[in-house]
Amino acid sequence: MTRATRQNEERRTPRTTRRGLLGLVGSATAALAGCVTSDDRNRDQYDGDWTAVRSPTEGALYSAAVTRTGPCAVGEGGRLVARADGDWRVELDAGPESAQNGLNSVDSTANGRRVWFCGDSGVVGRYDFDAGRVADFSAPEEKTSTWEGVAVAGLAGQEWVYLVNGSGELLQGRHDGDGVSWGDVVEPGGGSSALGVSFVDRGTGYVCDTSGNVFQTVNAGREWRTIGIDGAGVDFYDVAPRGPDDVAVAAGGGTVFRYNGFSWSPVSVGEADVRAVERDRHVGLAVDADGAVFEFTREGWRPREVPTETPLHDVVLGTVEQPDVAVGDDGVVLERQR
Repeated sequence: MTRATRQNEERRTPRTTRRGLLGLVGSATAALAGCVTSDDRNRDQYDGDWTAVRSPTEGALYSAAVTRTGPCAVGEGGRLVARADGDWRVELDAGPESAQNGLNSVDSTANGRRVWFCGDSGVVGRYDFDAGRVADFSAPEEKTSTWEGVAVAGLAGQEWVYLVNGSGELLQGRHDGDGVSWGDVVEPGGGSSALGVSFVDRGTGYVCDTSGNVFQTVNAGREWRTIGIDGAGVDFYDVAPRGPDDVAVAAGGGTVFRYNGFSWSPVSVGEADVRAVERDRHVGLAVDADGAVFEFTREGWRPREVPTETPLHDVVLGTVEQPDVAVGDDGVVLERQR
């Protein structure tokens, strides 16, 4: 099932799981706020406004990443767009080999020189921002189903690439030079659609799926174990780890889950499915299918005013030089300066 088909089905399906989940949550907001560290309390809060900026595409943008030259995003028709000198422009118009396969996920190398992306019909590619060159690695191990997520660990030229698909499969590849050496396909879980994958470093990574499972590896993907979440009752769309004792998951029914290394704490942030979550040491951001943006503050997750009601699919944290960015349907790009 492609991402577009899945979203159409979700729009037709009433959201019936949120109230049942809230019965389990109780005072989760207070519990989550209690997990805020002294570093969170001491950081300077910033209240910059989110603004809609001119986008170079009208097609949906599903995923975003940060590079050393600025943020970028991928989406419908194989389009890769990027921010340079304050403006967004098209870097890649139709994916590798101009096949126009939709792109669902993008992630950058540790030094931000390259991004890897994946999507429909087994498309996998890499874009080098320094050289302005694209490389095609589509249909790895003859896998032509839709890749839903990609994670990259390592520097440009020494990348480890992790792909997940709608069958719950994970494929690991090592790029060292011109080619990629692909490993065996594994299933961290029971085959439910895996939508999110993220690695903290070469060894530690996480996968989440649509059956409410989160899987962890601490040995570079050789072994996986389930770390939750019992009784979640909702789909998981994205996972954002900061380490083995601090993991956030974006979930259905307006929920964000947080892991402290021992247990999970759910908190309701809104009404719609939370599509993406991003965390660093002090700050967190999340976006949902109703176009809302939420910020993690010392009081917990709080909504922020945004100039759109268009469904949002991903959000990334910026830097002192580059803005936070959220992307969504109709080519919407939102920015907020630090």
